[in-house]
Amino acid sequence: MEKVLNSDHPDLATIYKDLNEKKKALELYEKCKKIREKVLNSDHPDLATIYNNLGSLYNDLNEKKKALELYEKCKNIREKVLNSDHPDLATIYNNLGIIYDDLNEKKKALELYK
Repeated sequence: MEKVLNSDHPDLATIYKDLNEKKKALELYEKCKKIREKVLNSDHPDLATIYNNLGSLYNDLNEKKKALELYEKCKNIREKVLNSDHPDLATIYNNLGIIYDDLNEKKKALELYK
């Protein structure tokens, strides 16, 4: 797979996540994040996508606080650069709602689900 996709390509990390190779996926997503944080503007949509995908992986690993931190970064970028009716905003609000629900912060979850 790495011969087709560079090792810093986020789709490669997604494939490893889908194959349940979460340690390898985490390593690759973190590598992607570091590179993109260096080369992209802090509000670039691709950076938001990496934060979302990495947050999803941390959620799968039951690291809710880390997932929350990454989802919040994603939300901040998406709210800044996307229209209020963009489907990617609905996705991140849903992801945040799930985390807050898991953390037993039901009021915050409810606000995000509205």
